[in-house]
Amino acid sequence: EKLQAQLAERDRQLAEAEDILDRQRTTLRSSKGADKGLRAAVNRQQAEINVLRQKLEETLQQLSSRNQRLTHLQETLSERKNTISDLRRQLRQVTKASGATVLTEADVAEVDQPEATDEPEHVEEIVVEEDADSNEPAAVVDSTGSEEGAVETEMEAVSQTAEEPDESNDET
Repeated sequence: EKLQAQLAERDRQLAEAEDILDRQRTTLRSSKGADKGLRAAVNRQQAEINVLRQKLEETLQQLSSRNQRLTHLQETLSERKNTISDLRRQLRQVTKASGATVLTEADVAEVDQPEATDEPEHVEEIVVEEDADSNEPAAVVDSTGSEEGAVETEMEAVSQTAEEPDESNDET
């Protein structure tokens, strides 16, 4: 009986050990499943990280390209502004020069075909430039930009007007 009791005790311990072993196997299987699940989650996250890195690189390349285009456009805009400024300056110079030439040609035409008017024969644009410090005239400049020419032109206009007889009085 004692042997029977020991045998029964050993069977019971063996059953407990098998039960423990089964539970550990189940736990191990579930932990393997959990490990697989965790590994799968880690792999998904790594794939997402890789995709995001690639998108980031593409976006950085696009931004770099866009910045280069913007820099090029800014340079082009600056060049065009300078060109416009130069062309405006040239236009002012040409207009100023051609304005004096046109007036001179008009004067020649008037001399060839005189008309009976009260207006002076010679018309020239006179510009008075003021000295910024004293608000007094610094120079008198004609439409060609010549100070001497303006003074001579003004003097000629005054002397021609003084020399011309009043034609309206001659008609009466």
